[in-house]
Amino acid sequence: MKIYVVWEIEDGGPVGVYWTHEQAKREAYVGCFIKPVDLAPLGDLVDEYFAFRTYKTPSAQEAFLFLTSELGELADELAHGQGGWVRNNPADKGKGLEGEIGDVLMMLIKLASTVNMDPLICMDNKMRSKGFSG
Repeated sequence: MKIYVVWEIEDGGPVGVYWTHEQAKREAYVGCFIKPVDLAPLGDLVDEYFAFRTYKTPSAQEAFLFLTSELGELADELAHGQGGWVRNNPADKGKGLEGEIGDVLMMLIKLASTVNMDPLICMDNKMRSKGFSG
């Protein structure tokens, strides 16, 4: 699946991310260029990480359970950030949301790959099934 990023030429920063080239063209203005970005390699990157960490390739059920545990860790980080919570191991908490969000995304991508699906295509199809054409 490809998405399209509109980049400003002058400062080099992204202006926006769009699902279609047509959307990107509508949003681009003078001093911008449109760059297609292929997100399919995300699955390959997750597979490489699993190999690096010597994780076994999970079944769909195992990937879902791993995803669920990562969602719990993300929820725990969010709860810790609220303050006033009594934690069992407060020294283990408060390390930030970034890593937990990364873990959740990684495991969602892994789950999708175990059932031969692209999570972004799944999301796009779901939105379109509700009448959204973005």
